[in-house]
Order: sequence, then C-alpha cells, then structure tokens
Amino acid sequence: MNRYLILAFVVLAYISLRVNAQLPEPQTPEEKELARWRQELKVYAFTGQDYPAMFAIFAGLIIVLVLALIYIVVGMMSMDPSRDSIIYHSDISYFERILPKGSVKTDSEDVKEYNIDWMKQYEGYGKCVLLPTHEDQVSEILKYCMKKKLALVPQAGNTGLVGGSIPVHDEIVLSVKKLKNFRDFDREQGVLTCDAGFILHDLDEYVKEFGYMMPFDLGAKGSCLIGGNISTCAGGIRLLRYGSLHAHLLGLHAVIPNEKGEILRLGSILPKDNTSLHLHHLFLGSEGQLGVITRVTLKTVPRPKSVQSAMLGTNSFKNVRELLALAKIQLAEILSSFEFLDRDTMNCLEDNLQLKDVLPTKSEFNVLVETSGSNSEHDKAKVENFLQDCMDKNLIDDGILAESVSEAQTMWRLREDAPMAVSRDGYVFKHDLSLPLEHFYELTEACHEKFGKMTKRISTYGHVGDGNTHLNITINRGDDHEKLYKWKNETPLRSPRKRFRGTGHDPEGPTTMFFLAPKLPYSTVVRLSFRRYVASTSSLSNAKPQRRTLPDDGKTLHDFIAEGAKRIRKRHPNIVPSIEETNSYLDPELFSGKDLKVHYITYGCQMNVNDMEIVRSVMKTAEYTEVEEIKMADVVLLMTCSIRDGAEQKVKTMLHQIKKNSSKKKFVGVLGCMAERVKHELIERGKLVDVVAGPDSYRDLPRLLAVARGGSSAINVQLSLDETYADVVPVRQDEAARTAYVSIMRGCDNMCTYCIVPYTRGRERSRPTDSIVEEVIRLRDEGIKQVTLLGQNVNSYRDLSESVHSYDPSIPSTSTVPGFKTVYKPKIGGRTFLHLLDRLSSVAPEVRFRFTSPHPKDFPLELIHLIRDRKNICNQLHLPAQSGDDQTLERMGRGYTKDLYLRLVHDIREVLPEVSFTSDFIAGFCGETEEAHQNTVGLVREVKYSFIYSFPYSMREKTKAHRQLQDDVPDDVKTRRHQEILAAFREEAETLNQKYVDTTQLVLVEGTSRRNENDGQGRADCGTKVIFPNSEGIYKPGDFVNVQITAANSQTLRGEALGLGSL
Repeated sequence: MNRYLILAFVVLAYISLRVNAQLPEPQTPEEKELARWRQELKVYAFTGQDYPAMFAIFAGLIIVLVLALIYIVVGMMSMDPSRDSIIYHSDISYFERILPKGSVKTDSEDVKEYNIDWMKQYEGYGKCVLLPTHEDQVSEILKYCMKKKLALVPQAGNTGLVGGSIPVHDEIVLSVKKLKNFRDFDREQGVLTCDAGFILHDLDEYVKEFGYMMPFDLGAKGSCLIGGNISTCAGGIRLLRYGSLHAHLLGLHAVIPNEKGEILRLGSILPKDNTSLHLHHLFLGSEGQLGVITRVTLKTVPRPKSVQSAMLGTNSFKNVRELLALAKIQLAEILSSFEFLDRDTMNCLEDNLQLKDVLPTKSEFNVLVETSGSNSEHDKAKVENFLQDCMDKNLIDDGILAESVSEAQTMWRLREDAPMAVSRDGYVFKHDLSLPLEHFYELTEACHEKFGKMTKRISTYGHVGDGNTHLNITINRGDDHEKLYKWKNETPLRSPRKRFRGTGHDPEGPTTMFFLAPKLPYSTVVRLSFRRYVASTSSLSNAKPQRRTLPDDGKTLHDFIAEGAKRIRKRHPNIVPSIEETNSYLDPELFSGKDLKVHYITYGCQMNVNDMEIVRSVMKTAEYTEVEEIKMADVVLLMTCSIRDGAEQKVKTMLHQIKKNSSKKKFVGVLGCMAERVKHELIERGKLVDVVAGPDSYRDLPRLLAVARGGSSAINVQLSLDETYADVVPVRQDEAARTAYVSIMRGCDNMCTYCIVPYTRGRERSRPTDSIVEEVIRLRDEGIKQVTLLGQNVNSYRDLSESVHSYDPSIPSTSTVPGFKTVYKPKIGGRTFLHLLDRLSSVAPEVRFRFTSPHPKDFPLELIHLIRDRKNICNQLHLPAQSGDDQTLERMGRGYTKDLYLRLVHDIREVLPEVSFTSDFIAGFCGETEEAHQNTVGLVREVKYSFIYSFPYSMREKTKAHRQLQDDVPDDVKTRRHQEILAAFREEAETLNQKYVDTTQLVLVEGTSRRNENDGQGRADCGTKVIFPNSEGIYKPGDFVNVQITAANSQTLRGEALGLGSL
C-alpha cells in the first residue's frame, strides 16, 4: 500500500507541472478564448505561482490523505486482535529480568516446538516463548502485556488435536510447563494440589504411592499437563465410571488478564461449596479465555486393586448400543470404560502403525470394555459371565478376556494409538462430537454417503459411555482438498430424523485462538456471582427478602480476599506469610544482607556439603559476609540431615547452644532434609529457629531472611521437579583444596521403604549435561585434580532437558541391570550417566573422576567398560547392598536379591579385576532375624569391601516402613549386629589391603596427615587412604605421586614416595 501512496504523489506532481507548463501561442479562435480564460483566472502570489496549480496540488493531497485514512481504518477493522502491538527488544529485556535464566526463548530453533502441534498439522509464527516458574511471574507477564497491548497464547502440553494452543500469527506463547514447584497430597481426603505444569502421568504415579489414581485418563497422559486438562475440560476413558471434571475440580489459582494481573484463588480442598458459587468451575473448559490457570486442587479416586480388560467384536452399531446397556446392568459398579473402534480405524492402525487386531475375526466394530474393582476373582467371574451372555444373545461374533497385564496393554494400545494412526493416514479433517447414543454412528454413515468417493478413509472411534465420538475424514496428501473442504462446510449433514451439530476441525488452521482479553470481562463474572451470593444470603427462611447491592467502588473478589487476609494477619501476627504476600509489603532493603554477617554449619553427607556451597553463592550474591565464629554472626545457617535420628539430635543440641550462648538476637535458619521433615516443630517449639528452607528453596533464602528480619517466621519447603541449581556457581569453603564435588542430579525415585530421602529431597531430576561440562572445565582450569560427581542416585542420571532430543537410537533406552526391579517406569531418551561420564573424562583427561552414591541396578556393562578404558575414572565403585538377606531386601524394597547382587559383583570383576568395592549396610531392620543378619555378615565376607558405612536402623516418619512395618529389633541387638558387621569388614579389608604391599600406587595428595604433620596424605585409585613421609613439603595438594606401599591395615596404606607421577 505504501508503494501506491508514493505513486499517487508522483502522478499529482506530474499533473501540477503540466498545469504550470508554458503553453504554445494560441492559433485558432477556440485556443485564444481558452488562453484568455486562463489569463483572467491567473493571479500571481508572492511566490509567482498561480492558484489553479496550487488548487490542483491541494486537491491531490486531500485525495491522498483520504486514501491513507481509508487504508488505516480498513486495516484496523481487518486486523487480527492478536496483533495489537509489535514485540520490541525492550519487551524481551523486561521478560528476561522477571523470569529465571533460560525462561525466555527467542531463538528460531528453540521456539519451533511451541509453534507446531504434536500432529504437525498447525504451525504458527510466534517469535517469543515465556516459561514462568511461579504464578507471580505469570501475573507480571499478563499485567505487562495488558499495558503494552501484546497478544498472548496460553500453552500447556500442546497435545490437543485442534491446534488451539498454537499461535495464529506471531503472538507471544506463555507456556506453563515449568509451573511445577508445588505438589501436595492429603491422604485422608484423597485431595491433590499441584501447580499447572505437572504431567498427568507423573501425577498418577505420584498419587499411586498413596493408593489413589487420577479420575481421568488420556492417550496423551505422558505429555499433557494438568493445567491444560482443566482448561479444556478433558474427558478420557474413565469418565463413564468417575464422571466429568466438574465433580473432581475442587479449586484452582488463575491469573486474570487485567491491569493488575490479579491472582484469584478459588475453591478449597472441600468438595462442598456452601455458597453454591463454584467460581472455579468458570475456568473449566474456558481454554485460556478467562485467564491462565496456575494451580489446581483435584479430588482423586481410590486406585482399584483389580482391573479386567476385554475386547469384543460385533457387526452392527445397534449391537454396540445393546452391549453397553447389558454391561451397565451386569457389570454395574465395576464398569469403568466402554470404547469402540470401527473397521476403518482398525485398518488404519494396521496400515500406519502395524498394530494388528487382537481378535481373529475382523468384525465391523471392536468394543473395548474395562472394569475396576477390589476383588480380582469376583470381577473376573462377572466379566466372564457377561461375555457368555453376549455370545448367547448373539451380540458379539468374538471376544477375548485379557489374562495378563501385557495382553491388556496390547488391547489398550489399539485405542490409545488411534489418533496417531489417523494423523499418519494423510490429510485429515477431524471432528470431536457429542451425540445422543441413538444417533451416535449415523453421522459417520452420512459422511460415507456424501464424501465416500472423494476420501481415502472415513474412520470413527470414541467413548460410547459418555456419547463422545471422534470422526476423521482422510484424503491423500497432495490431493485437491478445496472441493471437499467447501462441500463439507456448505452441505448440511442430516440423518433421516435429525440435523447433526458438532465442532469440526480441519487442516486449514486452528479453529480457536486465545486472546488476552476474555470474551466476558472477569469483573462482570465476579459481580454476577457476588450478586447471586448476596441474594442467597440476604434473608432467612419465610422472611421477606431485603434488597442488597454491592458498593460501586470498583473492588473485586481479589480485593475482598486480600483485605480479609490483612485483618487476620493483624490479629494473629505469628502466622507465617506466603511468598506472594511477603513480596508486596516487605521493605526492599531487607532483601539485602549488606553489613550483615553469616556463619555456616554443615551436617551429614557430601551432598549437604555441596548444597552449602550453593547456599554460600546465594548469600554472597545477596551481599552477606561470611564469618568463621558463631559469636560474630548475625545469621546462622545449619545444613541438616534426616537420614537417622542421631543426626537430628545433633542439630537440636546445636540450636539450644546457639540460643543459650548468644548475647544478641541471631537469625537462625535450618536448611536441608531436616527442614522439610520437621518444619513446623522447628518453628513452634522453643522459638529456636526463624527460617526453615528445604533442599529446593535455597534461592529463596534472602526473602525468607527478610521476612524474619521483619518480625515473622518464614518457611519454604516446597519440593520441585526441575530445580537443580544448574546456573548457580558454588562457592567452595576451601579454595586451596585440589578436589571438588559437582552435583549432577537431585532427589530419588527408588522409594526404598526405610529411606526418607524421596520425601525430603523429592523426585529425581538431572542437571543439563552442558552445564555440568562447563562447571568441570572451570574447575579444571582452576587447578582441580579430582572431581566427585554427586547425586542421591547418581548413576540413574538422565538429562531430559529441552536441548536434548527426546529419542536417540545411539543411547540405551534404559540403564537398568537385567533382573533388577524398580518401582517406577524406566526413563526413555535423553543423555544417560554413561554419556555424561564419557564426555567429562574426555574434556578433562588430567582430572580424576569418582561418583557417589549409586544404586546397584544402574550399572550396565557399557558403564563398566568405559571405566576400564578411561584411566582417569577411578577403579573404585560404591555398591550399596544394605542387607545380604533376600527377605530383608524385599521388605526394604531394594528390587534385587543377594544372588543378583553377587552376580553383578562377579560381572564387574570380570571386566575390572582390580576393582575396589565400598558399600552401605543397615543393621537391625524391621523383622530382621538372626539368620538374616548372618546372611549379611556372609555377604560382607564374600565380597571383601575396601570400606563400608554401617548403621543401626533408625525408623523415620513418613517412610513406607513407618506406615507398614514394625521396628521390632531391640536397640541393643541392633548395636551388636552393627558391630559384628564392622568386625567382619575390618578383618576382610585388612587381608585385602595386604595385597597392595610391595606395589606402586598413584596417589593424589590431599594435604597433611592429621596425626603427624611430617606425613603427607592422599588417596589411591582404589580410594584407600595412603600415608607417606613428606617432612620437607615437597609434594603439594593436587600432585600425583607414585608411592611404594610398605605396610597396610584395614583402613590405611603406608609407603614411601618415589616421585611425581601422572594419569
């Protein structure tokens, strides 16, 4: 259009020049009359120009301006609402300031996956993707976008079939996939509360531990997010048994798109709302049009103990309807799913996914029936009787009852993979319809009649139980689809009795686009709901209603709740405020630690030492100064351990000493595992603690201390599914040391019955490989000579970050040793521990690598071969056994037997003959007999460990053992057994270490011996401590020294230094 305006100016200029041009001398009478007329009109101005020429130019300008105005108005009228404004660099900079590092994506490759749906049919052109980690960040984003008039597309798992979460143009994508910091489960009521970014399958696995399951199930459960499920009012295959989400959604948090970015917290954990408002249901199925859902509260259902699956074949849809009626009567309360697939769908599965029908006879319709109950024999008998009745009534041609889990999975894969098969079938017009059962299949028949000759296939499958069907019309890619597209949209489809109505979705593009502003202003919704509430409470029974109206002060429900919270906090000042409350009223100066001194105390494992290095970094960034003595400190932070009761008692003793010996007020913080386990006890008893921070909330320490300095106690023990502190550079306590520890993963999924770690440190999550490599390279450049890789289950490391392809054929899909069992589904794809160790040992060949603490199940032979081939990976493996008795191991939930463990030891020694094993043992676990204890002693003697950690069993609350087992071994027996295990170890270790006498060991010098300052001390490749004379200080920490071993005992080797060595 701009080109046309310029052209108009050029034409007008040419016309004006022609008007002013000198005409030739008139010859004819007509030319002379025209010249006289021109002369009479010509009046010269100061510029010497004539008015007719000026008039022509002026008129031309008016015409051009009118055209430009028309262009602007028409453009605004036709402009898509999502293209209100352009995204500038200043907008990107603002988002980068308020979001964590890596949460703003603008690179074309990084945003590609957010611009295309999973079936790769719809594609947008979004240039910016935002990944907030907290609802406060969502609030800031929406507030800013409202101010700048920037369009947003909310996006969850992006697993929808209609492209509703894909940008139409270049809108900003707001993804909730990183909103997964909070998750809690009320076992008594079966209520789950979690952030919107959790994957449905992960939540189902989480509540499974408590004996519950999610009330709905979807084919995309492995990738769809719970926030998206609520926004789309997902149904799924369990709706027949458990009903729609309206019955299970108890509450939610949502951020409203207005100038305040309001956060509404609606509903509760109670199923009944006495106001009858159920405001949270307004967001159910709203698809982002009212706001962005950030947290949900759902009522789960008890997990059935018995599940039966059967596949039936029949040749008419009338029979399908009669099968459903019969199933409802005969299977009654245990009937949970009733699905159907027509023959075209079955053919599509076989053609595109090579999935064959489980029934030998190819019927026109396959029906999949599932029951869920509590008695396997009873349920199976009911299903068998149902199948027999179906055969007797000639309702089915064939039928199979699944006899195993694998058979049931094969049946269900046919139904769950139907969308994938259809998507690979060609150019698909998809329809998701809800129809009365009597008309359920008539639409498919009408489509066959109208479009049959134009299509490749017309297939239908769906949930007969709730009247939901998926109709798919497929043509070959490359065919001219315009005729079908036009015919489909212009031709009404009618059955003999009824016109069908439904939602059609086609490959032309998404049918639904989410705009920032809701169709109905939320303030209107709130006021309407409030008026309903006022009307329902304004009078008593049989009394004359009094008219009441809301004050016209512009306040909303959010203001009402906020004012109430302030009044409660004023009456009860000891109530611990939440994150979103404190951010609004704390003095910004309190967030800074300038002029404040902090002292750090660490208890427990090496993981805690590493965590304290992270805390040091966070506190240093907040300008706190570290001091060596407690008496000089304003703040004291204790990194704690909960693995045994003795560890917690040490912390409590220290807390009392700090309070007793402090002449001035000190702000005391308890961090780590104990913080999460006994959080309320620490705050409430004795006023010993001001701040409690769990393992995943160290970043929040400056704010928590600000709350404490403001006069309140502060707690943050929320566990995260993605916090790894990958971007935090740890501050090491001893800068002169030449050894370092690098945390590569956090949490544990093994759920051993005795262990508190999964409950205090959460689920497993791994740092991105690239961030670990960068840290190791930095340590190498600083002169570090040994790096120990840390994790609660270090060798189950698997990098599933966005920078890694979800599937790589060159990487083993599982690292579990054959025969070993897990309580969780093995992870697939990403980069494994094998890949990480291979890369690290390659980029730092002069650095020695160790790792702890692993699990025996995660030692594939490929990893052992890598250790053999790389000289800088230590020939020492920690192989925790815990017990040598099969029954005890089973009660512990370890997933292996003594025989499997010994077979693994043998396989490793076949590859690494000189390997040194260390291990962990628990003495006196629940139900352990004397015979079981002797089996453990026998294992210690048979394996011959170079070192072990052994402890008497200490039962911890919240563990599975605490819930299901009895701590029935007396303390004195535990102590005796513990000592016997240690005695057996020392005896075998001394014999083992004698083999090193007269050999030369490469030792990494760590420092001076504690017992004799004239001796140097270090570690051999096998991990055993080596002492050697170094009175002149020739050998420094970080040197590799060849030492001739001259003597040995159970824990130490002694020798003479021969000179410097190298890897």
